[in-house]
Amino acid sequence: AQLRNIPLSSSHASLKKILDEFLREAEEKLYPSVVMRTVVRVISDTTIPFDEVMGQVKDRLFLIVNDPEIQENEKETARGLLQDINQQRTGTREDPTPHSSSSSSPVSWENLTARAERYSEKGDWDNAAGELEQALKIAVSGRQKGETLTRMGWTLFKKEEYTQSVEYLEEAVNLLTRESPMYALPWFYLGADYLNLWIRHAGAAGVELLDKSVDASRKALDAGLSGEYKQQAHFNLSLALMRYGTKEKFFEAKDVLQRLLEEYPGYAQGHFLLGEIFFLISDKSDRGSDEEFGFLQSAMVEM
Repeated sequence: AQLRNIPLSSSHASLKKILDEFLREAEEKLYPSVVMRTVVRVISDTTIPFDEVMGQVKDRLFLIVNDPEIQENEKETARGLLQDINQQRTGTREDPTPHSSSSSSPVSWENLTARAERYSEKGDWDNAAGELEQALKIAVSGRQKGETLTRMGWTLFKKEEYTQSVEYLEEAVNLLTRESPMYALPWFYLGADYLNLWIRHAGAAGVELLDKSVDASRKALDAGLSGEYKQQAHFNLSLALMRYGTKEKFFEAKDVLQRLLEEYPGYAQGHFLLGEIFFLISDKSDRGSDEEFGFLQSAMVEM
């Protein structure tokens, strides 16, 4: 929480002094480990300017807040740090209750994306999208624009507006670099978007959407997804491969899931889908019927 006392002109030496104090107190105060590691990893990097450090801290904290695997107490600490950073940059602490961008709080990319995050936590996707539209207009760097586009794509994905989501995410992948903590996310959501569009159109679009879904999910995995995102990307990839309806693709989907389950043996959805794949492989026909695939759509959990 001491971040709110750091002026923008601070040197890395000042940051390191505060960080040292933070680490000394960590064991006594039992700071959440995920948040502590995030701050340590980013602030200790002295090769980038201070302003970019704060931006990277915010990006990583955003991922913590929205990661379903993170404990709630750690999410609360991450939210507190985000508010402290916003106060340090704007001079005013924001009301934790979402409010319209027409309010009296300073209009900045940081404030707009923070408000969008709070709307998202409440499932208010329309207002989240409104804040992100404003943030996109004032984004000043490729990183800010790419990450705002990713957040917008994710928001539209949650609204099940898959075609619009694809438009934002396809632009995001051309702007983000591997240095961004969000680099893998637009590929992840693109994989799910394309698959959902194929399902929505009952396969009428042919295999083109399946090809795009498979390619995007593989790129997301290559970019280093972990935890539940990694599990879900494997599930989406396997489901897309199954939708081709050929035994060759069934075997390919089987291999994808078996590799995942070696790492995550307790992943129940993976075992469920693998059982269905073995059923389809053992079927006498070369193609699974629509009925065989029907219940799989409901098994696809959207993050």
